[in-house]
Amino acid sequence: MNDWALITGASTGIGYELARLFAADHVNVILVARNQTRLETVAGELRVQPGIQARVVPKDLSSPTAPVELFEALRDTPISILANNAGFTERAVRYNILLMQSIRFVYWQDGDAWLGHLEEYPDYLTQGKSLSDLENHLRDLYKDLSSGAIPSVRKLAELVVS
Repeated sequence: MNDWALITGASTGIGYELARLFAADHVNVILVARNQTRLETVAGELRVQPGIQARVVPKDLSSPTAPVELFEALRDTPISILANNAGFTERAVRYNILLMQSIRFVYWQDGDAWLGHLEEYPDYLTQGKSLSDLENHLRDLYKDLSSGAIPSVRKLAELVVS
C-alpha cells in the first residue's frame, strides 16, 4: 500500500501504539520524535511486517525551525494520515510563548517599495516588495540585531526621569 501516516511523538506511549496499529493495517509510517535511537528501534519492530516501510525523522518539534525542516524532509512523501501526538513540556510551552512576542515597527510606502524599521532599532532600515515581504525582512533584521552577533548596535530605550 502507498499510504503514509506521519506520527509525531512516535517513540513511546500513544504515538508508539498508533504506529503499531497503522503498520498492522498495512499503512507505511513516518516516525517523528526527539530520540533517534528509540525511533530506530520502533522502526525496526514495524519493518518486520511484510510490505511495511518505516521512516525515521528525529526532530524536536518544540524548535521554531522544526515545522519547516519536517516539511522539507517529507515534501515528496504522499502523507494521507497525520497523528499529531507530540507532547510538550512546560519548558517548551514557555519557550514557544516567548517566540510569539510582538514588536512595534514603523513603515511607509515609497513608490513600489515598502520601507520600514523596528521601533527599538530606528537606525536600521529595510525594505520589501509588499507589506508582508517587509514584515518578513523586519523579522530577519530583528533576529540579526538582537542576537548579539552584530557589534555596536544602537537601540532605542526609555528613561524614567522622575
